[in-house]
Amino acid sequence: MRTNRTPSHILAGLTTLGMGLGLAGCIGYTTYPAASWQVASDEMNGPPADEIMIASIKWAMDRYEEGSGGSVAINLPDVVRDRTYSVIADRSGDRAVPMQPGLEDLPTYHLVRLWVRGEKAEVDLLRPVTDLGASPTGEQIMQAVTLYLEGGLHRWRVQRARHWSIGTDAVPELHYLGVETPEAEPAPAPGTEPMIELDS
Repeated sequence: MRTNRTPSHILAGLTTLGMGLGLAGCIGYTTYPAASWQVASDEMNGPPADEIMIASIKWAMDRYEEGSGGSVAINLPDVVRDRTYSVIADRSGDRAVPMQPGLEDLPTYHLVRLWVRGEKAEVDLLRPVTDLGASPTGEQIMQAVTLYLEGGLHRWRVQRARHWSIGTDAVPELHYLGVETPEAEPAPAPGTEPMIELDS
């Protein structure tokens, strides 16, 4: 049997180094929305996902809301729990508030996709284009923006952004803080559907 011949003082040093690096950030593998065939976790309530959402929303608000006033709502995926929702909104800037009933008319940023692989991440946001006013139906005009971030062992930062055509992406359903999202009823298994009697 092969034995571990690494000196104990080296192991202790590596452990200390790992702990020190862990304090600077977090490397992970996260995908939202998650596909059934993907190995990556869909955990959105801890690092690095929460850190990346904060960095992304704060960057977007600093860039697009500069010079404007008033509160701005954020709409996070329904897998984000209330405590995480509140922390992300609180750390995204003084004007950021989590989506709640009665705030639907506020300019709203929607987070629709998050992808993390090691020290790189991508986030898709829908941002309100307030300069254009409302659409003919009275809804906010939105633009999709893909943010490319780097971080992991250091603070997550947006490195670049890609802007897509205005008004071409569907707006996701609102996820309200403090309002439980109803779970969809599971589809019946094949062969277990109730029989329907037909008139002869």
